[in-house]
Amino acid sequence: MDLLDSEWETPFFKLMANNDTTGAPGHQAGIVIPKAIREFLPPFTSQTSAEQPTQSIILEASLYVEGTFVCDVSTRYQEQTWGGTRSPETRLTENLQALRGPAQSDDLLIFQRSLVQLNKIRIFLVPMGSDQYRTHLADVGNSRWGPLSKILPVSNSELAAAKELIDKRLYDDFSIFDPNAGRIETRGYVIARNQAFRSRVMETYDYKCALTGYGVNNLKGRFDLEAAHIVPRSLMGPDDVRNGLALTRSMHWAFDQGLWSVQGRNVYISNKVLDESENAPLIPFRGVPLRDALAIGHQASPDAIQWHFENIAIRD
Repeated sequence: MDLLDSEWETPFFKLMANNDTTGAPGHQAGIVIPKAIREFLPPFTSQTSAEQPTQSIILEASLYVEGTFVCDVSTRYQEQTWGGTRSPETRLTENLQALRGPAQSDDLLIFQRSLVQLNKIRIFLVPMGSDQYRTHLADVGNSRWGPLSKILPVSNSELAAAKELIDKRLYDDFSIFDPNAGRIETRGYVIARNQAFRSRVMETYDYKCALTGYGVNNLKGRFDLEAAHIVPRSLMGPDDVRNGLALTRSMHWAFDQGLWSVQGRNVYISNKVLDESENAPLIPFRGVPLRDALAIGHQASPDAIQWHFENIAIRD
């Protein structure tokens, strides 16, 4: 059970209560999510009320029992108030039989959220008394739920603050370089900033590649797209939507390598690049206009594009 995978957040946990399992009396619908760990799951977009007593989000979940992968499911993350008569309670419901069936009270559930797809999680059931359970006892301590290590997962409030900062940039004149890009940042801040930048760039380009126009969807909310910095972050480029392009993974790599660039508003690919037969898939895009962002004020900055052409592009 590898909890240090680079594509997943640091873990958080809860000890199973009796009413989380299928062995409990009554008709409990799923796994209760305590308020203290809701910050590490996707936020609800509104508030429950008498008019809207229940709200939910569909999450894609990979389920594991004793470290062994069982299945991928779509599950419902739900907040309910029983018609507005009780305080809100959140649960994971639907399609969790593979975990809830074998679970017993005080078994350990470990959660991780994807760093790439915010509505994707994985859940590990660790039976009480197992070797893995004993391994985590020191991290669990006397708590019933919470982070599983001293490195906290990124919270929704951190993600919201990062998105707000990126949105505010659009009201300022564009600058090719960010004077704060080289400062020492906490792990949480870096992740929140990367997530916020990716989210805003994807939305800006309507989840379509700015070069190819493709936006392949795996039917579970994930697209074969990445958010590329035109002026690289490693070279002090800003996390500004105007310094971003939504690109497929291969075209992102090719852009960073200078195999293609933009001159004016049209795609530039040098003869030197196309002399290599392996680069033939780039030929159809030579000279075509780069796709624009949906909003005029969000379009790629001409200054950033010119910088990339002059400093990164492979030219004849």
